[in-house]
Order: sequence, then structure tokens, then C-alpha cells
Amino acid sequence: MASPKDRGLGKNKRKWKEEEDDALIEVLKDLVNGGTSFKNHPRVNDWRGKPCPYYEDLCIIFGKDHASRKDAQGPEEMEDEVNEKGENEESKVASILGREMRAANSNINRAIGFKVELSEKCSKLNEELANLGLTTMEKHRAARKIASEPESVDVFFSILDAERKEWVQALLRGDI
Repeated sequence: MASPKDRGLGKNKRKWKEEEDDALIEVLKDLVNGGTSFKNHPRVNDWRGKPCPYYEDLCIIFGKDHASRKDAQGPEEMEDEVNEKGENEESKVASILGREMRAANSNINRAIGFKVELSEKCSKLNEELANLGLTTMEKHRAARKIASEPESVDVFFSILDAERKEWVQALLRGDI
């Protein structure tokens, strides 16, 4: 009996001869093609009860429970199916990411547009306040108070020209 040192990867008890390799390949080809001629082969009895050093490798390649009839798939079909599933998952993820990026981009564009519009209105604010006949101090206090709140800027520019002075004075008094 072989010691544990003689066992393991690359330490087979027995070396296969080239003719045995060839015979194994022929049997495997026959099996893959669905034939049963190997049962009647004159040397089939030589193989009975002998270990196959490549058995584990063949199980990894072909699987232990490999289908052989209607829904059987070869390695290429299995790989194609896995790749197809992977592509479908990748395209779903890409689609979701694309949709989220478009939504984020739209939100950013709106925010930038709002900031630009607000900036333009704030730069016109002093000019509009000067037209109302306020004192210099009232004009500065009103500009600071209105510009500090974006909603106030929008309200100021939405009020009719005739009503703006009264609105600004009410804002400065704290009535609004």
C-alpha cells in the first residue's frame, strides 16, 4: 500500500500508457456520440474495476449529473446562457443607472438655472430699488433683506411697479 507521501496531485500510483490514453479518448468520444459500441469492445474488461486518474477532472468539466436527452446542453450552450443572463443583468443595471443619471442631471440643470435667474434678479435689485425713491439707508437695508431670501426676490419682481414701494416699506417695518 502507498504511503501518504506517495499520494496526491501528481503522485499517481500508476502511470498511464499512451495506448490507454487513446482507448479512454475513444470510449469518451463514443459516449458523447451516444453510442454503446464500447460495451462490445474486446478490451472493455481490461477497464473494469480500474481507477481513472482523470475522473475528478472529467466530473468538473462535464458535471456529475449531466443531462443527455431533450434539454441537454453542452458547455458552449451553458456558457452562452450564462453570458446572456449576465448581459441582461448588465443592461438592466445600465438602464437604471442611465435613468438615475438623467434625473440627477435634470435636477442639477434646474438648480443651476434657478441660481442664474436669481443672480440676474439680484443684480437688477439695486436698480429697481433706486427707482422707488427710498433713502440710501432704506435702499441698502431692503436690498440686503430681499436678497437674503430667494422667495423675497421672486415676490419683489412679481409685484406691480406701483405697489413695490409700499411692499418694501412694509418689509422694512417687519409687517411682512
